[in-house]
Amino acid sequence: MVRRSQVAAARQINLNQKKLKKDAQQVAKLNLWCTEHDLDGNGEFDREELRSLLNHLHPTQPVEDAMLDELLERATGVYTSSLTLRGDKRNSVLKVPSWWCHSWTHRPPRAVSVRSLPALHT
Repeated sequence: MVRRSQVAAARQINLNQKKLKKDAQQVAKLNLWCTEHDLDGNGEFDREELRSLLNHLHPTQPVEDAMLDELLERATGVYTSSLTLRGDKRNSVLKVPSWWCHSWTHRPPRAVSVRSLPALHT
């Protein structure tokens, strides 16, 4: 007779494998988007490259300048409970691994993971 704990363990292993597969698919999709839209290949999305990416993701809602300004300011700013440094809308957004963004202990980076932008969760 199979014990419930063995069934639960097998179910958890199956779920973990599905999660790893889905994560790999998302990373592949992100890398494809970055390859297609980071035209100069420097690992950063400048203003027009970011506009191109967002328009690709949401073709029925073209990105307006004001929205792009706000997105770039938020992506390049530092926002904590005790400090707010406004970002620069002329700056670019780095494509960095999500683990890199979360590994900072002394201060947050000036870049955000492209993966963390709400528009990319499609």
